[in-house]
Amino acid sequence: MKIDSKKIESYLTYRNLNIGGAVTHFEPFVTENSWSAQRMAEHSLTISGSKIGAIAGECRWKSPLDVYRDMCLLSTPFAGNAKTRRGQALEHEIAYEASEVLHGKLGGGMSLVHPDFPGFTWQIDETLRSATLGTVLVECKWITFPTADWGDGSVIDAGGNIQKEDSQVPKDYADQVMWQLGIANAVYKSKGVKVDKAIISAIIRNEPAPRIYVINYDEQEFERLTDIAEKFLFENVMQRIPPENSEREIQQMKEEAKTHKTIAGDYENLEGKPEESELFDAAMKYSELGAQISDLKKQQDEYKKKLIGAIGDHEGVLAYGTVIATYKCGKEKEKFNEKLFAEQNPELYRQYVEVVPGSRTFSNKI
Repeated sequence: MKIDSKKIESYLTYRNLNIGGAVTHFEPFVTENSWSAQRMAEHSLTISGSKIGAIAGECRWKSPLDVYRDMCLLSTPFAGNAKTRRGQALEHEIAYEASEVLHGKLGGGMSLVHPDFPGFTWQIDETLRSATLGTVLVECKWITFPTADWGDGSVIDAGGNIQKEDSQVPKDYADQVMWQLGIANAVYKSKGVKVDKAIISAIIRNEPAPRIYVINYDEQEFERLTDIAEKFLFENVMQRIPPENSEREIQQMKEEAKTHKTIAGDYENLEGKPEESELFDAAMKYSELGAQISDLKKQQDEYKKKLIGAIGDHEGVLAYGTVIATYKCGKEKEKFNEKLFAEQNPELYRQYVEVVPGSRTFSNKI
């Protein structure tokens, strides 16, 4: 991974300029069991393993646009739900179960920053050392209902030896662990240590033992993820340009649209017509632009508040000898109180009321 020094400098400037506002943004959402506002702010300004799968468009629950909105502070911070809180509470137990199965010893979790670029970070649930595996990273998952993209788990003998590895897990989880492996190898390279493997220990509800999945480090795959992350951070987040929907998301939306039941009404049916795909894409682009406009409006409002705050009780504010903004009271004007007139003179009011045809209103449904 190579990020030039000018980019690193621009990122550090971006982070320093935004960390204070991020702390303020997160302060109302701090709870007894949550991270501190400072830690949430720092996390929002970096790309970690929990984000990379979504950024790559390989997460079924979250899109690149969702991560963009989170990192630009345009969304309400996720406070967790019963499922995520249960998973977090069970992390140590899940890791302990894995250590029992693999005859290993836990070494605790840790957080690391990529030595070549401070914008790439990771946090691992646990580390484990065993005679057969050496030291491996452990990512813990608690799964209520496993989907088809979960394999059956690795085959492990009574001595804790893995006889047959299974690496079939959802792609965003594989991305998460590959990200962790890549940063761990970058950190420990100077010490002559290589981290070849990580395991995902997954507790499946109603199963007596955890399923163990083995993820082997692939340098090319890690480079693919860092390229995606670099582009997303510098071209989207730092430039405040929302990412477009991925091909996977577009296809998913098209598939979902096909399952919609026919609605009563006068609708032009484009099914099977040449323009069907073109107009569906037009509706999606319209929706994307709407989201971008909304995001830009929120950013504009923040700058407006800052300028109004600087003006205070004055008419405007000067910078470098130039009026950069004003905040003046408008002139008084007369306004007819139609509601009060109708209440006090209902008969007379009705004489002047006429019914006019309703205007057409466009509504995009994608």
